[in-house]
Amino acid sequence: MKSNYAVLLIAIPLVIAFLQPLFSLINKKLTKWITFVTVGFNFIYSLKLLKYVMANGAQISVIGNWRPPFGINLYLSPFSMLFATIIYFVALVVLLVYLIDKPTHVDDRMSIATLLMIMAAGAITLTGDIFNMFVFVEILSISTVILISFNNKGVSFKGAFRYIVLASLGSSMILLAIGFIYGSLGTLNLASIAYQFNLLNPVYASLIVFMFMAGIMVEAELFPFNAWVPEAYKGSKSYLNALL
Repeated sequence: MKSNYAVLLIAIPLVIAFLQPLFSLINKKLTKWITFVTVGFNFIYSLKLLKYVMANGAQISVIGNWRPPFGINLYLSPFSMLFATIIYFVALVVLLVYLIDKPTHVDDRMSIATLLMIMAAGAITLTGDIFNMFVFVEILSISTVILISFNNKGVSFKGAFRYIVLASLGSSMILLAIGFIYGSLGTLNLASIAYQFNLLNPVYASLIVFMFMAGIMVEAELFPFNAWVPEAYKGSKSYLNALL
């Protein structure tokens, strides 16, 4: 098994997400099944990759033949692959409930946002590049806003608005932290950052960690960055809440 093919875990959901409007022209309900099959592929393939790295050790998936720290790469360790596999498994169970649900109206935008959210969540655990991690966090945030506000209820919009405000603040802090890291260490590669992080001034390093934590706590729904949660969950369907 070539570990470079791990990029399919990101590429296939991304491509399928943007093809969903074409599938909806055939049959709107088809988009639900395609979403389920796509996540099913990710789950099965991630299981195979998990088995492979457990047997052969951590692997680096190089993208575009530019080796790190200069190029973008995915880092496939037993730890990262385990979390990616859990993400795809939970998403698959949630989408099974979504398939059973019989809404009065099926919208392909729901499937697009769901695929982007699942793709971004898995990619965050696998990426070896800190700026790519920021990009995936942004995709996760945007797709979450779409899913929260999908019911077109006032309480959903209120939750989505609160979320996007807090997520924007958190993303800004993560981006600032990345800027400080790159300005100090001259690299965006996570392995290189880990190797050199002890060279930073302890106060400066603590500030960077704090900014990262503030951004991540919004997505993790941790106090005091979780003010958006009650309205968001109250206005969403149960399977969406499970996905969140």
